[in-house]
Amino acid sequence: MTSASVLEYLREMASIAKTLLRSILKMVNSVMEIVGIAMILYGLWMARVWQTDMEGSSIDGYDSTAPCYLFIFSKFFTYASCSVHFSLSEAGTH
Repeated sequence: MTSASVLEYLREMASIAKTLLRSILKMVNSVMEIVGIAMILYGLWMARVWQTDMEGSSIDGYDSTAPCYLFIFSKFFTYASCSVHFSLSEAGTH
């Protein structure tokens, strides 16, 4: 093997590795987006269940919105999912 053929082989392997890594990162991004959407839906479901439970509560004068952690939980995953999506869109790899 000549040095030119070795360099060509290494370039080809680097191209394959780069393509493989890009595909894996796209798959991970898609899974994170699906998990983010699922977490938002779960947060909305938990808020609905909490409100339903509070309607039947025997505590007088207790008028509150959903707990703060549900709001923070859903907003965090919304931000994480959107920021990954937008950053990959700007990079042109999505």
